[in-house]
Order: sequence, then structure tokens, then C-alpha cells
Amino acid sequence: MSRFDGVTFGLTPQVKRNYYWDLAAAIACGVFLGAINPFILVQARRIGCSPHEIALLAAAPFIGMIFSGFWTGLTDLSRPVRSVSLWDGLARLVLLLLVLLPNKSSFIVIFLFYYLLTTISPPAYATAMRAAYPDGTRGRLMGAVRVGSSLAALLAAWAGGVLLTPWGPYRFFAFSAIFGLLSSIFFRQVREVVPVETVQKRMKWRETLNVFRGDHAFRQYIIAFFVFGFSNIMAVPVYVLYQVDKLQITNEFVSLMAFIASLMSLAFYYIGGRFMDRKGPVKITMVLYAFNMIIPLVYLLSRSVWPLIIVAAVTGVMNAGLDLSALANTMHYAGKKSVAPYFAIHITLLGVRGTLAPLLGPFLVGHLSYPGFFLVVFIINGIGLWMATRVLRYKQMKQADEIGLTSPG
Repeated sequence: MSRFDGVTFGLTPQVKRNYYWDLAAAIACGVFLGAINPFILVQARRIGCSPHEIALLAAAPFIGMIFSGFWTGLTDLSRPVRSVSLWDGLARLVLLLLVLLPNKSSFIVIFLFYYLLTTISPPAYATAMRAAYPDGTRGRLMGAVRVGSSLAALLAAWAGGVLLTPWGPYRFFAFSAIFGLLSSIFFRQVREVVPVETVQKRMKWRETLNVFRGDHAFRQYIIAFFVFGFSNIMAVPVYVLYQVDKLQITNEFVSLMAFIASLMSLAFYYIGGRFMDRKGPVKITMVLYAFNMIIPLVYLLSRSVWPLIIVAAVTGVMNAGLDLSALANTMHYAGKKSVAPYFAIHITLLGVRGTLAPLLGPFLVGHLSYPGFFLVVFIINGIGLWMATRVLRYKQMKQADEIGLTSPG
């Protein structure tokens, strides 16, 4: 019996069916993202993009997230699977234009538009996952699905190292988008098996603002996440510039790093999903914050590409851990309420920091030099970790108060 069959023991036929379609969609999406994500910024630098254009492309996945609350108003939350399939499918369709417009300016514009469209679906996806899987099984099923995605991404990253040089980035990225389209078609087959109550089909901005003002615990968590993530995203274009300009990284080594990151993601998706089902997502988030502080230290000490193997391994754990914990934390704080406004806040603030931070990175390097910049990233990560420990203490104190109030005598 395969590992993927084993996770379905004890599930109803409807939930099993969702798992298999979700798995098929994740595998196709893994091929798509594994072939594109590790190489976009490096290839952009190779085709002549300036440091500021690299920073713009690094910010591109986040610019549309600022309008997450507005995008959620465009999605039908009573049919979340259909909304995810529609908007993600349109985003991936745009990338086919790369083969028709193979030049630097079109590369930048096409990816900006692609990333804008991808920011529409996440709140609907959070709702779809709540509807597809029951509580108590969601963590392990989502973890197993992402194992399949990571395996596919691993193979696609290897293919990227082999095919990018003879094919070129335009043809290779356009071909990879076909797998993204297949993923959207497969995900469309997922059905709602857990009723998700919504007051209305489309969420209003006021709901999002009320959640942020009224839920103190969630506000503490999301601010800590903002600080932690700001330094990480700020460093993304700088890491790429350092790799290409200072360390002279090759396509094959980028492929190796992506391969290692996928292996680590695969392992952590399997372990992390089960851990969160038992312990909850808050504790694992704090561990991830501490673990992530290794990355700027490695860059600070690196004089060749080989120490970046450590970066790849840590990145794989972080990608898997944050992927699982961000959605799980959102569901945790939402409780029985609609998860869409909570996830809209998460995505909106991710968009704010993701838009501003990458543009700040190259600017700071010009004033601090690479070593000074990496040290600043390390310090800000430490501040985010300290804030996360406060969130955990607040949660534990609140639970203790609730027990004290409800205990007999």
C-alpha cells in the first residue's frame, strides 16, 4: 500500500474523492511551480533586468495581495472551489504569452499580470479547504497532498536545470504553464463535504476591518508574522543579486538548490501536518521563526555557492512549514466563524510587506554593503521571533484564564 493510500484510512468516500482530486491538482501544480519559482529571478537577471526590476519582480507576487479584501468581494464564497479554479486558471493562461512575446519588457509585464491574478483566489482556497476536509483530518490530508506537490516540484526543478539552457526561459516557462492549467481543471472536481456557513455569498471590506479591530489575539499574531516576514521578503532580491553577481551561480546549481528544498519540503509536509493536528499551529510557527534565522547568517559567511546548500534545506522546511501553518493559524483564530475575512487580512498584510520590502532591499545594500544588510535581516528576524513568543504566552494565559473561569469551585 502506498503512503498516499494509507492516509485515507477511516475517511468517508466523499472525503477520499476530494483527497485524490486535490492530490492530482497538487502534483500538476507542483510541476508548474517547481519549474518556475526557483528560476524566475535568476533568469530575469540573465536576460538583462536591472536590480530595481529584479526587486519589482520579487514584489510582484505580493502587490495584488494588498487588495485581498476587494478581491474577496469578486469571489463567490458559496462556491469556493469554482472560484479557485477559475482565477488560478486565468493566471496560468497568461503565461502562455511568453512564447509569443519573448523579450525582457514582456517578461516583466506578463509576470506582473500573472501574479496579480494569483492573489484573487487565496481567501476562497482557505474556504475550500475547510469545506473539503473535516477537522481533525485536515492537517494530515493537506500535508500528504503537499508531499505529492513537493515530489513533483523536485522533478520539475531538476528538469529546469537541464532544459532552461537549450529552451530558454520564455519557451520553458510557457510550457510549464500547461501543467498549471491542468491543476486548475483537476481542482475543479473537489466537492464540499463539510458545510461552511456564510452570511452572504460575497464578503464586504467592513467584515475584514471588524475582524482586525475586534480579535486581539489574531491581531497580535498577524503583526508578529508581518515583522518576521518583512525582513525575509526584503532579502529575496538581494539574495538573488548576491548569487548571480558575487557567487556566479549556475542554472545547474539553482536546480540543485531547488531539488534539496523540495526534498526538505516533502519531509516536513509529512511531519508537520501530523504535528499540527496534535499540538496546533501556533507552537510550530515559533519554531519556524527561530529556524529561519540560519539563512541570513549563511549568506553573511558565504564566499562560494556551496554553503547555499544549507540555505536550500532551511528554505524547504520554511516553505512547507509556513504553507501549512499560515492557513492552519488562520483557521485556528477564526474558530467557527467564516475564515475568509481572517485570511483576507493575512493576504492583505502579506501584500503590503511583500510590495514594500523587496524594493527596500537593493536600496539598503547600496548603503550597508552585503554583510551589513545580512546582519540587519538577522536582527529583524530576531525581533519577529520575540514577538511570536509573546503571542504564544498570551494564548497560554488566555487558556488558563478560561479554565479558571469555568472550573468548578
